[in-house]
Amino acid sequence: MFHVLLVLVAACALSGCDRMAAAFTSAPDRINKAFPVSDEVLLAMNKLVTSTADDDKAASALKAQYERLLQVRALTCTASSPIGRFDAPADIRKKVADSNCFKEQDAQLADWVGLRRVSALLNKPPLYPLVELRARQTLPATKDRGIGVITSAESNVVLLRSNRETFNAVRLPDGKPIQTFAVADAGQAGFSLSPNGRIFAAPSGAGQNLKLMDVETGATLWSTDRYRGLVTWLPVLDALVLVQSPQGQETVIVDTLNGKAAPYPLAEKRPTWALALPDGANRRLVGGTSSAAVMDHAREADGTLSAKQVNFWRLARSMSSSLSPFLMDNGKKAFYLDARNLAWIDLASGEQGFWETSALNILHGYAKLNETSVFFSSSAPGFYTGEGKVIDVLQMTVAPVLNYQQGDGVVLGLMPRSGYMRYGSVTTVGGEVESGPPEDLQKAIAAAQLETQLTKLKAESSPPADAVPTVAPLLTQVPQDAQVAVVGVYEPKGRTLDPRGTRNPAVVRVNVLPASTPLVLVLSSYAPVRWVVQNSGRKISAVLLSGYHESEALGVGSAPVLKIGSTYVYKMESQEYAKLKKDVARYVSNPVRSFQGSYTGQDFSVSGF
Repeated sequence: MFHVLLVLVAACALSGCDRMAAAFTSAPDRINKAFPVSDEVLLAMNKLVTSTADDDKAASALKAQYERLLQVRALTCTASSPIGRFDAPADIRKKVADSNCFKEQDAQLADWVGLRRVSALLNKPPLYPLVELRARQTLPATKDRGIGVITSAESNVVLLRSNRETFNAVRLPDGKPIQTFAVADAGQAGFSLSPNGRIFAAPSGAGQNLKLMDVETGATLWSTDRYRGLVTWLPVLDALVLVQSPQGQETVIVDTLNGKAAPYPLAEKRPTWALALPDGANRRLVGGTSSAAVMDHAREADGTLSAKQVNFWRLARSMSSSLSPFLMDNGKKAFYLDARNLAWIDLASGEQGFWETSALNILHGYAKLNETSVFFSSSAPGFYTGEGKVIDVLQMTVAPVLNYQQGDGVVLGLMPRSGYMRYGSVTTVGGEVESGPPEDLQKAIAAAQLETQLTKLKAESSPPADAVPTVAPLLTQVPQDAQVAVVGVYEPKGRTLDPRGTRNPAVVRVNVLPASTPLVLVLSSYAPVRWVVQNSGRKISAVLLSGYHESEALGVGSAPVLKIGSTYVYKMESQEYAKLKKDVARYVSNPVRSFQGSYTGQDFSVSGF
C-alpha cells in the first residue's frame, strides 16, 4: 500500500494532480468531461427529470438509464483510442482525432431524451377533460382568419389553423387561449393532437421533418428529420406509429422508452390516417386513400413492441384527403369522403357503400353530432349560401336544420370527437342542432338530381347571360358603348377583426386607366371592402356593388353607387360568376367585357380593354 502511494505521489509531482485525480475517476466520466454533452441535451434531460419530480422511483430510473447511455457514448467514441488510467481530459482530447462521433452520439441522446419527454406527457391525464358540446357558442375573435381545426379524442383542446402558418390552441367551449405555434413550411395535412390534448405533432420543412410540441408550454419536446409523419398515438404502450423521412418512407412502430423502431406490418405502404377503435385500447383502423386495415398492437413479455394486421379491405371508393374518416354507430362503421360523396364500410361484415350526397350541393364538410347523426351545409344550384341538414346514417334519412345561421359560415367537423365548428363572420362551436321532419335520404338525393337537371335544361334554353335582357335595365342613363369591368375578391389583403370579432373594412385600390369609352365598375367581395378608385380621367357611368357584407366605393365622382345583391365572386370558373352577370344585366344592358379576381387582393388596374 505504501508503495502504491509513493507511485501516485511521484505521478502527481511529474505529471500534475489532474492525472492523479484521473486515477480515481472512471474512464467514461473522464471521456465525457473531455467531450461534454451538448447544452441542448443537458437542458432537455433536466426538464425530463423535473417532470418526474413527484415520482422518486421514476426519476432514479431515468437518471440510471441516462448514465448508462453516457457510458456507451464515451466507450463507443474512444474504441480505437485506448484511454490510460492516468489520462486526464486534456490528454484524452489529444488522443481522440474524430470528435464527430460525439456529435452523432449526442443526436441519439437527444432522440432518447425527447422521446422520453413525449412518453411522460402522453401518460398524463387530459390537459382539459373532454366535455360534450351542447348549444351553439361563439368563440373569442382571433387575429388571423381560421381555415381549419385539429382536435383530440379525449380532451377539450383544439388547434385553430390560420391562413398564416400559425396554430392557436384553445380550450372548448369557451375558447380560452392556451398557446400559439408557428410552423414553417407547413403542409396541408398530417397535423395531429395526442388523445389527451397535450402534444401537437406537426410536419414541417415541406414534409421533410417532424416536430412534437408541448401544447401547454409551447416547448419543443422532440424534433427529428428521420421521420416525416405521425400515423397514430399508442399511449398505453408508450409507442408511436411513424412514417420515415423521404429517404426510406417506411412505416415503423417506435418505442418512446428507448427510441427503437420496428417495421410496421401494414399492407398499405403509405398510411395517412388512423382511428382508435372502441373494442381495444391498442386497436386501430389504419389506412390510406385506397385501403383500410384493423391493426392490433401489444408490448410482449420481453418488452418489445408488436403489431398485427387483423382485417384488411380495399376501399370501393378512393378516399379524399379533404375530410378525415370518422366512426359512427359506436365504431361499427367508418365513413369517409370520396371525390364528392359520403362513403362507408361496415367493420363487422366488410360491406361497403356510398350515397350520392354531392347532389345535395355540400358546401364544405361533415360534422359528427353523435353516433347516428351527421351535420352539413348545402346550397341550391347556382348559390353559395343555403341551409343546414342532418343525415341519420342508421335510418338513412335527411332533415333540415331549423334556425340555421348562414352568417356562421362553413361547417367543419371536430372528429374524432363529436361536435362542429363554423368559420364565418364569427367562429362558433356546438354539438347539437334542432332539425325538422326527416325524409328518405335516397328520395331526397333523387329529387335534388332532378332539380339539377331541370335547372341545366332551363339554362340551356335561356338566352346567354351576356344577351340584352328583354326587360328594360334599371339604369337607363348608361351609354350603349360603356364597357363593364368586374373586380372581385373574397377578402382584402391584410383585413383585421375588431375586439368583438367583426370584420373591419380594408382598402382595395382600383386604378382606372385613361380610355375614351365610359366605364361601369362591378365590385364584388365576401368581406367588407373600402374600394378606393383612382381614376385617371375616364368617365365612370355607374358603380355596382355585390357582396355578402356591406362595402363602399370612394373616388367615383358623381357616378351612382348601387348595391345589386349578395353574390361574391373571385373566380371566373364558378356558378357565382354566371349569377353575378345576370344580376348586372338587371341594371345595365351592356355585356361584361373584363374580369379580375383573387382570394385576397389589394391592387387592380382597369384598362380600356
